[in-house]
Amino acid sequence: MNLYQQIMFILERFRETLDIAWAGRELLFIARIVRKHAEEILARKAEVKRQKQRIRIDRELKYDLQPKNARIPARKPGSEQLEKSVKWVIARLSIRKALEERILLEAKDLYKDIERSYRFIIKLLSKFGVRRIEFSKIARTRSERATVLISILHLHADGRIDIHQDKLYGEIILELRKG
Repeated sequence: MNLYQQIMFILERFRETLDIAWAGRELLFIARIVRKHAEEILARKAEVKRQKQRIRIDRELKYDLQPKNARIPARKPGSEQLEKSVKWVIARLSIRKALEERILLEAKDLYKDIERSYRFIIKLLSKFGVRRIEFSKIARTRSERATVLISILHLHADGRIDIHQDKLYGEIILELRKG
């Protein structure tokens, strides 16, 4: 019995018995099954997308390590050419490694800023004895605003605070989540 036939059966039985509780339970059961299947399909699509992205990144990395004007030499390369090629590859790898290290350092700094902002928000809330505070009371200078705004967005994504804004360009209200 396919999904359409199941729904039609429930509808016919409901018309006969007028038992809305039974019909509701059956429809809810079918909805759960449909949702489960949809989540499985979406998870498979997401995994395929992630794999395609990994393959694309691998190709880019592989291409990035190849000389831009690669040509097939007519003769065997000499030791000087081989040495230049090896130095070029080492330079490319060291640049990539340096960039990765810099990104990791910046991520650590961002994490420290987020934690520092969270502690500061908690300190202010306990000082005033409230659970909500305006963004303007937390950050006064332009650089503080940028750092704190990024921090509160991360804290909101982590589920540690709630953010409210009544109107466009209005005051941003921060609230600690319960729990």
